[in-house]
Amino acid sequence: MKIIFVLFLFSLSACNSLPKNVGGQIKHTTQLIDEALEESVQMPETTLSEVPEDIMQELSDSLAEDVVSGVFSDEYLAEPTFDLSVSNASAKVFFMSLVKGSDENMLVHPSVKGEITLDLKNVTIAEVMDLVREVYGYEYKKNKSGYIVLPSTLVTKIFHVNYLNVTRDGNSNMTVSSGQQSGEGSSDTENATVKTAIKSDFWSGLKATLNAIISGASPNAVVTSSDTETAMPSSAQKGRSVIIDPQANIVVVRAYPAELRDVEQYLIRAETNLQRQVIIEAKIIEVTLNEGFQSGIDWAALATSGNATGLVGQFSLNNGSSSVIDSTGAVDTSALLSTSESSLSNLFTLGVGGDSFGAIIRLLSTQGDVQVLSSPRISTVNNQKAVIKVGSDEYFVTGVSTDTSDSNTGSSTSSSSAEIERFFSGIALDVTPQISEKDEVILHIHPSVSDVSTQTKNFTVNGQTQSLPLAFSNVRESDTIIKAKNSQVVVIGGLMQNNTIEVDSSVPILGSIPVLGALFSQVEKSITRSELVILLKPIVISDDGIWSDYIKSTNQRIRGLRQKPSEKEETKGE
Repeated sequence: MKIIFVLFLFSLSACNSLPKNVGGQIKHTTQLIDEALEESVQMPETTLSEVPEDIMQELSDSLAEDVVSGVFSDEYLAEPTFDLSVSNASAKVFFMSLVKGSDENMLVHPSVKGEITLDLKNVTIAEVMDLVREVYGYEYKKNKSGYIVLPSTLVTKIFHVNYLNVTRDGNSNMTVSSGQQSGEGSSDTENATVKTAIKSDFWSGLKATLNAIISGASPNAVVTSSDTETAMPSSAQKGRSVIIDPQANIVVVRAYPAELRDVEQYLIRAETNLQRQVIIEAKIIEVTLNEGFQSGIDWAALATSGNATGLVGQFSLNNGSSSVIDSTGAVDTSALLSTSESSLSNLFTLGVGGDSFGAIIRLLSTQGDVQVLSSPRISTVNNQKAVIKVGSDEYFVTGVSTDTSDSNTGSSTSSSSAEIERFFSGIALDVTPQISEKDEVILHIHPSVSDVSTQTKNFTVNGQTQSLPLAFSNVRESDTIIKAKNSQVVVIGGLMQNNTIEVDSSVPILGSIPVLGALFSQVEKSITRSELVILLKPIVISDDGIWSDYIKSTNQRIRGLRQKPSEKEETKGE
């Protein structure tokens, strides 16, 4: 609830001016926001009741006596070790003899049979029991009374798995087509398509996996959700079973104890990996390039501003087998030319050391006018697609069909119908993360910036000239997979376009006079080049402290927005 309240603040901070009659309400709301933010980052403190001095003195004296008498000495606390060597010993005799001379109790089930051979040095009773269970399969339980050795029989165990009972399908497509298509239906086109499909059906795949674990299927066998019956052959089942209730988040497994331990380990690891969470901060920036940077942003300057490591195409800038930026920040042409030509493309990614967008934005401002188009933030879990869309949908005519019908009087009538299609205009970003055990993140990123406008097209049908307003779409998008460290800023650049700007300098009134108006009119056209830059920073949530730090940083940004310019200067001076 507190996080929702904090997010509500962003909608307030977007307003530059408000009516005067709400000044008191804003002051009260600001006070509530500060209290909520402070409360959200405070951890509950555990207070201990004060102990009387006479009791503390008595406890201190008692502890001192125990230390002198050796109660807390290492010899007393450490479990005694011994050497053990047996050959073909009866299992019952072995377990009963193991605890002789010790304070432990041993109870062996009548069905326990078999022989044991081992030779161990400097081990404890607990270590021997674990080793015998691992090698010979003798199960045991340890309670306050002692050890209980049980035969290896089928056991039913219930596991709780915390995961949503949902099935998610995600698709990300990027297509580049060129060519021609005639009205008769023939076509001659060339397409370049990147399709990414993600399907999340955890519960169906879980049953197949557990069946494979308890049935002893080959580790090289590929098991899918449709193979739940064949994953456990009838000859290997022998009473084993797996029951899954996704609605109750319960898994019931009947198998041998050793198999149940494998199932438990798998479920623990799977649940931990599935619930790993990451916050993805992004900034989509439009840079109108200065005259000296019409060929694009000089990314080599990043090496002089800080530690820049990352990828261009498929090879490393620094910290890799190939370096194209030397220690002075200049481009090493020999390394660049020695790189495979297929690795280079107009779009590239660059990982920048550090955890702030500010340094990169300041660098970009030295090469052009910077405009932040969007600053989305989104949180998602491991291997789950997250989508952000900011924009609007508009409908445009995409086709016209004409039907002609003849009447009984010999005349013909025609009717036309238009086909419309929805076009999205705005910013879209979909991200799918995969988090490693070292908190490194592999991201599938598909950003798209589209601007759809109306363009009138004239064409001739059956000798008649037709004019239709059609959609003119200007799209800049990419589809890439990158790898980044925790809190490392990743830069996606190279999406450039030319913009034509017309400036009308006509003399008012005189410029609108027919014929003579041309003498008083002047239209100047200028072409500017801009580059789209996308900054991404994944923040892996490894513990609750990360959330607390994130809320604190949000609190600082919010207070910075409310701070007056004079106050900011005083703060910098301090």
